[in-house]
Amino acid sequence: ERPTFKCLYWVLKSCATRGDQIGVDTAMDLMASHNITQTQWDVDLYNAVIECNSFHADDQVQHSLRLLDELLQNGLTPNVHTFNALLAHHRSAVNDEVINVDFMFHVLDQLELYNLTPSQQTFATVLEFCAKHKRKEMAQPM
Repeated sequence: ERPTFKCLYWVLKSCATRGDQIGVDTAMDLMASHNITQTQWDVDLYNAVIECNSFHADDQVQHSLRLLDELLQNGLTPNVHTFNALLAHHRSAVNDEVINVDFMFHVLDQLELYNLTPSQQTFATVLEFCAKHKRKEMAQPM
């Protein structure tokens, strides 16, 4: 029997919560073996994969941005969780050239472009970034 999208979502979400890349690969293999293509994904599945990628930010940030493009090309609308997952990439970033202030502002601009209200998680993630990079001035407009 084919796994449901909700089943796959919860597998991926569980992997994302634990930063389990092996679990993500297993879930992706499961989808491929059941001929579930990315054109069949919903926003929650995209968000879960983007969040999984955030645990390997330097390697996966470009993949996450491509996933956002695919989500849009497939006629889906991102939600605040999509952008929170992108913002979370800063936590595991080693290279400040990959996840920098420009990246954070780009993601926040996209949130505004889609007329989405930032959540508590959005604010907490941005404040965490500001503290990590000693960017007090960035947090003040919030």
